[in-house]
Amino acid sequence: MNMSNKKIPLSYTILYAKGWYEKSDNLIEDLKETLRLDDYTPFSKNDVLSILIRNYQEYSKKELIDIISTIHPDNVWKVSYPGDKEWDLYDAVVYYILSYFRFLNNNEWEIKTPNYRGKLKRNPDIEVKTIIKYFNNK
Repeated sequence: MNMSNKKIPLSYTILYAKGWYEKSDNLIEDLKETLRLDDYTPFSKNDVLSILIRNYQEYSKKELIDIISTIHPDNVWKVSYPGDKEWDLYDAVVYYILSYFRFLNNNEWEIKTPNYRGKLKRNPDIEVKTIIKYFNNK
């Protein structure tokens, strides 16, 4: 995945992709919030997509064309695309990048403790003791 020594700085967005936050019915609003926590100011879907693509390309060393050639309606199951959703290119790119983030090794991103004080809530499937254990908090 990430071959450089630089780590992806989208800590809260990666935590979201890895399931540490509860997902709402509005993926874009969720991502706007994670990106705000990551010190970005996304105002629109295009802002969200732009930030995700920029970071994906910079740290994966792959180009947008790699995503486009991979995401086809017949292959969406490979990139965590919801099966109950009508296929959309924009959404497919977002899900592809989130899928990439989900499987990053811990040495590839800047690990931070989840921030549950804002709009994003803890995934109810994750117990507080798991968070404490994983992030070594007391």
